Amino acid sequence: EETGIHIGDGNLGIIKDKKWKSYKYGISGDLIDEIFYHEIYLKNLLKKIYNIEPTIIKRENKNSVDSILKSKAIVEFKNKVLKLPLGSKKDIKIPKEILKSEEFKKRCLTGIIDSDFSITNSMAITGKLNNLFVIKEIKNILKENNIKHTLQIYPSYGRFYINKEGAIKIIEEWK
Repeated sequence: EETGIHIGDGNLGIIKDKKWKSYKYGISGDLIDEIFYHEIYLKNLLKKIYNIEPTIIKRENKNSVDSILKSKAIVEFKNKVLKLPLGSKKDIKIPKEILKSEEFKKRCLTGIIDSDFSITNSMAITGKLNNLFVIKEIKNILKENNIKHTLQIYPSYGRFYINKEGAIKIIEEWK
């Protein structure tokens, strides 16, 4: 799930100076809509996984909230083991290790849905992604789990629509 959140709203970076390097893993969100998500759910999730509480930075002038972990070990694990990119996520993919496990695929997709999708008034789930690799992987995970959906591909993005029945299955069965 945390890797799915990373794919949606996360970033990895190494800042190099002449004498030092700074390693940072951050997750960004909308300050108004996601502050409680960051302060409660995400804070506890990151503490449980990495045994480090993130620093939470609120930027009211940008309407953003960031949960930040400064850790060389976490950045190198995510980059070198999971193959998640530093900097731009233009070519990000769901890690192969996750794609080998049915449960990990569901949890990862749950994280992506939490970060990049929304629930409509009719209880459907909809989301827009710019990355064709991840779009293809999500489509396969939904298909493997018999979750009816539509996918429209546009020149620079894809839009998913998961009907109420599929949304309820994801919410109830996948939590």
